[in-house]
Amino acid sequence: MVFFYLLVGFIWIMFKKEPSLETKEEQAVYMFYMLGLLIFWPIVLLVKIFLKLSSKDN
Repeated sequence: MVFFYLLVGFIWIMFKKEPSLETKEEQAVYMFYMLGLLIFWPIVLLVKIFLKLSSKDN
């Protein structure tokens, strides 16, 4: 089950466009962002769906 969880996170990260990073600090921040996305992708996905559905109601 953990493998499936991480597999879906890896697949989602693969489709994100990587920005051009100039400094080591920007690279470090981006790596922490990707690590957080890998771990918390279900929460991020649910929030995006909720925001999209709530914006359609307005």
